[in-house]
Amino acid sequence: MATVAGATLDSVANEFRRYRSLGESALSQLADDELAQPDPGGNSAAVLVSHLAGNLRSRFTDFLTSDGEKPWRKRDEEFTLRAVSRSELEQQWSAGWDCVEGALATLRAGDLTSTVTIRGVDHGVVEALLRAVAHVSYHIGQLVALARRRRGNDWRYLSVPPGQSHDFNASVARSAIQKEGDMGAEQRAKDLGIEFPDNEERGYLNLVARAGNLLITSGRTSTLAGKLGADVSVEQGYDAAREIAIGLLQSVHQEVGSLDGLKIIKALGCVNSTLEFTDQHLVINGFSDLMHEIFGKDGDGYHARSALGFAQLPTGAAVEIEAIFQVPD
Repeated sequence: MATVAGATLDSVANEFRRYRSLGESALSQLADDELAQPDPGGNSAAVLVSHLAGNLRSRFTDFLTSDGEKPWRKRDEEFTLRAVSRSELEQQWSAGWDCVEGALATLRAGDLTSTVTIRGVDHGVVEALLRAVAHVSYHIGQLVALARRRRGNDWRYLSVPPGQSHDFNASVARSAIQKEGDMGAEQRAKDLGIEFPDNEERGYLNLVARAGNLLITSGRTSTLAGKLGADVSVEQGYDAAREIAIGLLQSVHQEVGSLDGLKIIKALGCVNSTLEFTDQHLVINGFSDLMHEIFGKDGDGYHARSALGFAQLPTGAAVEIEAIFQVPD
């Protein structure tokens, strides 16, 4: 959308996605038994999710054609302390955000001059959207603060960590220069220090099989051996997944000669885990984050993914990943 109205809708949608991502990152750092535990004098993560989900479902169901406070919503019950499983919480969370995404997908530039009602009071569509973003940001902030207090020194920062502002600013500056030059995926990978040897020896099985415009890789294991939840940390697993991502890109590069124009479609991540370990997704983030850096988080690097735990992997490797890429037509 090139118009001001279109840009407004795109910005609102991006802000919702950003806050959703922050909330999910905070929730992932809470243990299952911490989800229903309230902060002193405050709400629990379960209550915050229940309230956000209830609000979003109510506001964005039939967004343009019905009142934003639905008669079926039981707002007071959203603040009731109760035991809840992670799967139940995730279902509530997804239901609320699905309503947002569905409503935004149907909005057009001309709708921004329309009026909607909330509790019988008229609001312009832009005002209603901004109110919704502000409400979400308020409670996501509470959720992030709650999770950080619980994790203490083990907290994984969701923004620039203390003491790293200089490096972050330098990284942003480099990204701006790259954007100005319309740098492709190939050059971004090389700037990250990734090399593409042209003499990779093929193994017993094909490293990359081509089917139409799809490239399907074999599973690649990490050089790191061990088991997550026992002798391998999440951080080490993350680095191992990133190492695998580089190896897969090198194999794909040898097959097609360039990363430019490629799109990653799907990744399957396998993590050698103890029965109690449940952070497989954080390990496979090492792969996904590199794809986002090279291909763009909201562009060709935006992919589907599975992160699974396994009792054992070949050669005792800590991580194994396979992927599917799409080549230009």
